[in-house]
Amino acid sequence: MRALTDGRFRTPCPMLDALCQCGNRTELQCPECARIDLSNLGRLANHTAHCIDYVTRCIYHDALLECAGDGSRLEALLIHPNSEPAHRNSARYARLATALATGSQATWSEITRLLTERRYLHESGRWNLGSLRSDFQRFFSSGFEDPRLSSITDNGDYIESAIRKAARGRPIHPTIVVLLAMFGSEVDALPARVRGARQTLSTSTNDWIEVETHRSAWLKTCAQNSGASRTSIRRLAPAAWAWLYRNDQAWLMGNQVPKIRRHGRKKMKVPPAAVECSIASTSKDFRPSKKGIPPLPSAYQTRLAFGMRDHAFARIVERLGGTGAHAQLPGRKRIFVARREAHALSTVGPGARVQAETTVARIANLRPETLRAHSKR
Repeated sequence: MRALTDGRFRTPCPMLDALCQCGNRTELQCPECARIDLSNLGRLANHTAHCIDYVTRCIYHDALLECAGDGSRLEALLIHPNSEPAHRNSARYARLATALATGSQATWSEITRLLTERRYLHESGRWNLGSLRSDFQRFFSSGFEDPRLSSITDNGDYIESAIRKAARGRPIHPTIVVLLAMFGSEVDALPARVRGARQTLSTSTNDWIEVETHRSAWLKTCAQNSGASRTSIRRLAPAAWAWLYRNDQAWLMGNQVPKIRRHGRKKMKVPPAAVECSIASTSKDFRPSKKGIPPLPSAYQTRLAFGMRDHAFARIVERLGGTGAHAQLPGRKRIFVARREAHALSTVGPGARVQAETTVARIANLRPETLRAHSKR
């Protein structure tokens, strides 16, 4: 993290939205790497390049990563190879993310230099956020093989928030650093019509007098209403704002009053649809079970089976009312007991005499009183 932010950080790693974050990725593997590891080491080995967030392909063999254990099930479900442009973006992301993680690629200073050359960052330190946001979204319009990463690039708020943090000397998420490195080094490949329009002012004396007139009017209004919101000041000086927005937008964006932080509950972002679909449409129960006995209806077991963090799992349960076709809340004990009882009776064998409750309870690994309270027999 220090290499990615030049050592200026307050927290170990800034966080993205809960359902856009990656979970446990330690059990993802490249099938070709696994074959080589078994041949050379006699066992499977974890590869750093496979564990980096949002990486879907092996940087050595260009093969899609597969799940080698239940702990990374959700990460495997969210690998969607859908198009060749998404394949290229994902492969490029994997290579650059690995290079940045190992310290063999340019740091944040090099990224800002690239963006300065392309006029997204002025020498004064002000960012041309409007053009950067627009070009960034268009540059990654083909998406990635991980829908969460596509959601991050589609939503311009992530990149804009990261740039504002970087301008204040605060850290930004390493994933955003990788995306900005990709963008800064390859944005020249965008067609000219796609690049954000950057208006230039005329150098004539009369035009500069008009510029200074509107700038002075805007600064005077801001100084007289220092506690007002940006929208309020815009309404107080509509003519100056409109002229500057059309003719001197970069200066206007850099001379706004500070944003007012509203107190209250933070509005949650809508999670990527692919995350909800991958979990809700899962027909297999990934929770571990002992000797074929139906697993406990435990939210803890379900969360571990998908390799999700606590907060992300709580969010998805709140939105879906449970996760997956087999998920049951711990309070639905009747369903759990019925499953265990059916499994115990099937173990006895078809046509066999109905066993005593104590025998069925023993096979089902339940207490007899629990079986009597919830059984339909």
